[in-house]
Amino acid sequence: MSDILKHVDVQVHCQQCGDFIVSADVIAESQRMLEEGCPGSPYECTPELYATLLDRSLLEKLALSWQAVERSARKQGTSVQVASRLKLDITLSSSEKERRNTP
Repeated sequence: MSDILKHVDVQVHCQQCGDFIVSADVIAESQRMLEEGCPGSPYECTPELYATLLDRSLLEKLALSWQAVERSARKQGTSVQVASRLKLDITLSSSEKERRNTP
């Protein structure tokens, strides 16, 4: 099975940090790290930032839905592939940036 989250790019627009792209699988991994006890830091720890970009349950639902599509295709003797990367566009609001920078 392929990991659909590796095919989802999240473009983040931030007036403080600039624009950057992060893969949804990195966001999911960051959420897992924090859940498992990574202390994080809003000033230095990338997982602390990435984990907040998308709701964890939505990432999980996307991954589970893709797995269901792959299973269904296999049952029919076919296969499915991701033809191109999905791109999500996020602009961080100034209130969101302030919340993250508050100790």
